[in-house]
Amino acid sequence: MGDGGVLGGNKGKQLDVGGKVVVEVPVANKVYVPKYFSTEHDVTWASRGVVVSVLNRDAIPVVQRRIFDAGFDKLNIIPLGTDKVFSTTDNGEDVSFIISQAAEFFENFFTSPIKWNKNFVVRERGAWVRIYGVPLHTWNLDFFKLCVYDCSRLLRLDDLTDDKGRLDYARVLISTSSLDITKADATIMVDGEIFDFQIIEEGGFSLGEDACLSDDEESHSDDVSNHDDGVEELANRGDVDQLLNDVFEEWHKDNSERQMQCNMSHSASEMNKEKAPS
Repeated sequence: MGDGGVLGGNKGKQLDVGGKVVVEVPVANKVYVPKYFSTEHDVTWASRGVVVSVLNRDAIPVVQRRIFDAGFDKLNIIPLGTDKVFSTTDNGEDVSFIISQAAEFFENFFTSPIKWNKNFVVRERGAWVRIYGVPLHTWNLDFFKLCVYDCSRLLRLDDLTDDKGRLDYARVLISTSSLDITKADATIMVDGEIFDFQIIEEGGFSLGEDACLSDDEESHSDDVSNHDDGVEELANRGDVDQLLNDVFEEWHKDNSERQMQCNMSHSASEMNKEKAPS
């Protein structure tokens, strides 16, 4: 390496970025690529943490709450993308040691921890997709994995799909490297017959957002709750109509009585006028 940290002895343009010198390094065909030297502080911080995959594909906020509730309030679970998380502590304790001391507990949530290294990068995100056109006799996890095989990796099924609570489409959580909205077709031969499927990502998330970071259980509970409220409202609509009818009848009765009293008063007044001397 020559002067200025440029390969081949050729000097490149130097940029001052937060006190660090970034050098544009010439590569093939004289295309310049920015070059950065990581700080000792950042490397030390990263090296104290571990990388794990979340088991059962639970939403990361749910896992974090359960770990906090168990008394590990110093252990941070930081999303890396899809089902991968980076675990570290506020006080710089060795995360591997903490997990090993409570291995039986953490085995319920994580795979075996992997020490971070400089080449580790996650380029995936989670996305909820719907698979349309699934035959009833293929409704299972293995078949859904096959449906999304060409475009993603299946993480888990939602509860309604797993319990066969609805069969118009299958709802599954996938891991994908694409930041675009997922929309794909799949063709699979089942028992000698060709079936075509449509795979469409659900709305409600911003472009490139990771669905693994949302508490899907809570959001679906809210949806179910709102749905139940609507059903209860429809069920009680007869009571409301009866109440309105009762109010209207009471008002009509009171109005009739007032009108009768007014008529009687008017008649009495006319009679008094006739009796009065001219």
